[in-house]
Amino acid sequence: MTERSSPATPTAAPPRPVRAHPSSSSSPSTPRATPRSPSKTHRSLRPPPPPATITQEVGCFVSADARLEGSISLGAGCVLHPRCSVRVAPGASVHLADGCVVEEEAVVTFSGKGAARVGAHTVFMVACRVDLVAGDAVGPWCSFMPRSRLAGVRLGERCTLAAGTSVDVAHPALRADLGGAEDVPQLPDRTIIHGAANAARTWDAGGEAQETVLRLSATEYLRDVLPKFNKQRAA
Repeated sequence: MTERSSPATPTAAPPRPVRAHPSSSSSPSTPRATPRSPSKTHRSLRPPPPPATITQEVGCFVSADARLEGSISLGAGCVLHPRCSVRVAPGASVHLADGCVVEEEAVVTFSGKGAARVGAHTVFMVACRVDLVAGDAVGPWCSFMPRSRLAGVRLGERCTLAAGTSVDVAHPALRADLGGAEDVPQLPDRTIIHGAANAARTWDAGGEAQETVLRLSATEYLRDVLPKFNKQRAA
């Protein structure tokens, strides 16, 4: 009787040699250092802003969300919208006369010494930037339209900076003889800055009475409506 042979046990194939990756090294790789966020001691230390000292006359509305720094005095009926900014350097002061309005994201600063004064019924519209000078910095009834900019000069009465325009010490319309005791150049009364080239022209005062009534009515409307939807800063 023929014996059956048991099935052959398969032999395992010899292991293939593992080739090292060209970028790998025979020595164990050094783990990368995990970047750490800078500690508080390494961050730039900025001095805290000066505490706001606000004095205001009757009929003002100052939003609790207004960003105020330094010494600020407000005449009767001024309106400071939420998210507006008025920043005054330590030891200096800013006075906004009766009926001034500072709208959302507008920034009014005074980094000089002494006091800066803004004339009555001046309006700082949305996102404008105004750097005041000492003394009578801005005359009454001026208008800073949205995203306009003023730096280092004075404004006479009823001046207007149209939307997106800019005026600094190099503007050709400035008058050195109107600068006052501090020798700061001034934009003459009723000057309108307009256009991409920041051109200047003089307003002939046409419709001034109507414009005055409209401005007063708009400010009165703000004083009536804003407190209904915004918290007022504690006096």
